[in-house]
Amino acid sequence: SGSITMKETKQPAANVKVSLSLPGDNYLFNVVTSNSNGDFKFILDKEYDNLNGVLQILSNDWDKYQININNQTVDYTGFTYSNFIITKEINDYILKRSIQNQIENAYRVVKSDSIIPPKQRQPFYRDFEVFYNLDDYTRFNSLQETVIEIIDHVGIRKLKNGSRIFQVRPEDGYSDNNILPLVFVDGLYMNNHEDFMDYSAKKVKEINFSRKKVLIGTQLFQGVISIKTIGGDYFKDFYSPHIVNVEMFRSQLQKEYYSQNYINNLDAQRIPDYRYQLLWEPNLDLSDKEKEITFYTSDITGNYQVVLEGFTDQGKPISIKEIFVVE
Repeated sequence: SGSITMKETKQPAANVKVSLSLPGDNYLFNVVTSNSNGDFKFILDKEYDNLNGVLQILSNDWDKYQININNQTVDYTGFTYSNFIITKEINDYILKRSIQNQIENAYRVVKSDSIIPPKQRQPFYRDFEVFYNLDDYTRFNSLQETVIEIIDHVGIRKLKNGSRIFQVRPEDGYSDNNILPLVFVDGLYMNNHEDFMDYSAKKVKEINFSRKKVLIGTQLFQGVISIKTIGGDYFKDFYSPHIVNVEMFRSQLQKEYYSQNYINNLDAQRIPDYRYQLLWEPNLDLSDKEKEITFYTSDITGNYQVVLEGFTDQGKPISIKEIFVVE
């Protein structure tokens, strides 16, 4: 979230369209309009894996406006912490734990947790109808030559001010020159097409597009063009004065936690096991009263604590703790 203000007067700028693109393979894009106070807010309802967001003003006179990002940091100055002292009496215990941790880390490859990648339903603006892999055609130096000689229904038009824009021929044949296509380069939205026009066509891998009109927020686009470079990371080195980079926040990715299993697993029987945490089950549904939970102890003997915390179906918090002994 943030606000749009006029650069000269610092006054709020209302009804200004601003876009947010998250480039990458599974890129996302959205457009919102500032309210009467100049404020805007994006709601990200899809999982994403790229933390580098790009904001752009959707206006030819973008240099009149300034994008101000709301501060998302947390103030920790009011926190107080108790003093923690390590005594010499636990030196042997720390040394023992350190050795056990080193042994566990040595076999981390076969015991590591797995990151579950974000699951994302493909947005409608990534549904392309025509695909061109440029390796299947004669290579040209410039984008303009490539579009003219290879790509049907896509063109490049030069404006009166000398800048160039992409155009996609509509399915109904009627073309409105005032409606531009939605153009992505490696998932980065290109508001100013001229920024990409001089890029070497020999570094472009694919050009895919759709001829359908798309409406995102309150912004209408005539078709969608997706250009993929060979490197796939055009957004990392791209700079333009009309974009604002913002570091995105996301919750931690879900994990599939490693669970020791000795049944029909000879390799596991030969590997040292110095786990202090025997089981971690963050999503446990006990609606099935017959549910059985199985885990194996490690090579470390002593007292272990079972902690069960959660909520009932009425939202009541519960917490149960029990001790068992491994000899």
